[in-house]
Amino acid sequence: MIITWITNVASPYRRPLWRAIEKNHDLHIVLLESDTQLKREGRRGSDWLSTSMSQSTSNPRTVRFARGETILYAAVGSLRLFRRRPHAALIAGWESPAFWQALLQCKLRGIRAVGFYESTLETNRFTEGPVARARNYFFRQLDAIVVPGTAARDAVLAFGVDEKKIFIGFNAVDVSQFNETTRQVARQNRVDETGHSFLFVGQLIDRKNVIVLLRAFADMCRPEDSMTFVGSGELAPVLQKAARDAGIEKQVRFLGSLSNEETAHTMAESQTLVLPSKEEVWGLVVNEALAAGMNVVVTGVCGVAPAVRSMQGVYVCEPDELSIRRDMVKSRAAWNGHRLDPEILRHTPEEFADVFVKALKTPA
Repeated sequence: MIITWITNVASPYRRPLWRAIEKNHDLHIVLLESDTQLKREGRRGSDWLSTSMSQSTSNPRTVRFARGETILYAAVGSLRLFRRRPHAALIAGWESPAFWQALLQCKLRGIRAVGFYESTLETNRFTEGPVARARNYFFRQLDAIVVPGTAARDAVLAFGVDEKKIFIGFNAVDVSQFNETTRQVARQNRVDETGHSFLFVGQLIDRKNVIVLLRAFADMCRPEDSMTFVGSGELAPVLQKAARDAGIEKQVRFLGSLSNEETAHTMAESQTLVLPSKEEVWGLVVNEALAAGMNVVVTGVCGVAPAVRSMQGVYVCEPDELSIRRDMVKSRAAWNGHRLDPEILRHTPEEFADVFVKALKTPA
C-alpha cells in the first residue's frame, strides 16, 4: 500500500510510528513546516529536522500564518501535496487550509482519506459557531479517523461522525528507547537517591501551568529535593526570578531544550515527572517518563490521564497548586526506585501502527 502522511513537522516521537508503518508499506511524509523555519525559530533541537529522518519526505511550498501557539499553512498549489497518487492519505490535522486542500484532492482523485485527531472534549476550544461547524464537517467527510483513546473518540463522536469510522489506539512513543536508557543508567549506578528529583519537560508557557508547579515545589520541597525544567519558552525568566524570590534557586535547574536522547538520560536520573498543564491534548512526555520507570503526577485535563490512571506510580490531580503539591508529596513518599518493567511497555509504536494501517486500508 502506498501511503502519504501529511503533517506539520517531523516530530521525533512520531518517527518510530512511521518506521513501523514503512516496514510493510510505501510511506511518504509531507511536511508543511520547513527546516529553515524550524532553525529560525530555535525552539526545537536538531532531531526535529527532516534531514535527520530515514523516511521519504517532501516540503511543498506553503504560506504560513502564525498567531500565538497556533500555526496554519496553506499549500501553494494543492496538487503538490501528493508526489504521486497514493492508495491512502493520513491527514494529521484539520485547521490549516493545507489539510482542506489535501481532503479535496483525495475526494477528486479517489484516494482514501484518513484523519488523526488527538483533542478531547475538554481541550476543544470551539463547541459552537462557524469554526466548530467547519471542523465537524471536515471530519464527517473523512473515510476513517484514528484517535488515541476514548477521550478523543468521544470528541469525534460529538462532531457527528459515524462510530464505525473511528479506530481507537494508544498514543505511543519509542518506549523501548527510554526504558533501555534507564536500564543502562541503573547498571552504571549513576542515580543519586539523595533527596527526590522532580522533573518537568515541555514548553515554559502559561498553558503548561509551570508557575503553579514551581510554587507547589517551593511549598513542599525538602532541602535535599530538586526541580528540573527541560524546555524553553517565554516564562523561563519569570520562573528563574520566582525560584530566587522563594529562596530555592539552588534546588531548581533550567536545562533548556534537549534532544530525545538527552531527555531520556535526564529521566533515567530523575524520579517524578510532573505535567501540571491546564490544557493538554495528550502529553506524550508521560509515556516517556513511565517507560523510563518514573513516577508521574499529571493533571486530569491531559488526554493521557484516563489511559494511564490505573498504572503504577501515576497520580492524577487537578491543575491547582494544592492538588499538584499534594500528589507530589504522595509520589515522593511512595518512591521505591525506577521500574524496569513498567506497564507502558506494552503500548509500542508497532501496536499503534497496526491501528493506522487498518484505518488506511480500503475495506474489501
